[in-house]
Amino acid sequence: MPVLVPALGLAYFAVPKNACTSVKEALFALNEGRPFAPWTGLDGRRMYIHNTPGYFSAYATPESFAETAGLLRIAVIRDPIRRLVSCWKNRVLHHRELSVARAGAEVFAQHGLPPDPDLDLFIERLDGYRALSWSIGHHTDLQVRFLGRDPAAFAEVFDMRDLPALQQFLSDLAGAPVALGHKQRGGREFPDPEITEATRRRMLAYAAEDYDHWRFD
Repeated sequence: MPVLVPALGLAYFAVPKNACTSVKEALFALNEGRPFAPWTGLDGRRMYIHNTPGYFSAYATPESFAETAGLLRIAVIRDPIRRLVSCWKNRVLHHRELSVARAGAEVFAQHGLPPDPDLDLFIERLDGYRALSWSIGHHTDLQVRFLGRDPAAFAEVFDMRDLPALQQFLSDLAGAPVALGHKQRGGREFPDPEITEATRRRMLAYAAEDYDHWRFD
């Protein structure tokens, strides 16, 4: 189910690595009248915005579009190559989700993959790393999985490179300023890598369905 703001008649279809932490926290503040803060569930589990009920990044389904009929559907899209690079910098370099310390040596042996891949290897063996790590799979799932294939189903679609336009849209809709900060900064400390032609071709082939259905700046 998309993230809903009933008071504004708004439905946000979230895509991982497309500013979704910032947008979800802004919508939480609109819904609850207070900023989001991590909390601890009754089972002792630490709850962040992404595992807080009502704020998941869910796959688009016929039901999700039927249930949001009549609402203003919005989304944020991102050039697929930039999105894959961001995933590698954030999840692999910063969070080290493909390190032996995080995943365990036996997992890499089972999948026949080396840990800590550079960008070229990460993209070359992407299917394997997606199978090895749920998080890597989630953050590299195609945008069509979360948005569907019909841009006309949305009232507004914002490019990741123009988040001030989204901030202004939400502020106008709410009738008050809406804060939209950059929450996921992990990975920005690493410079953008040089992308070889072979790696770029693999990225384009992997994300072909996104490019077929969505227009990216």
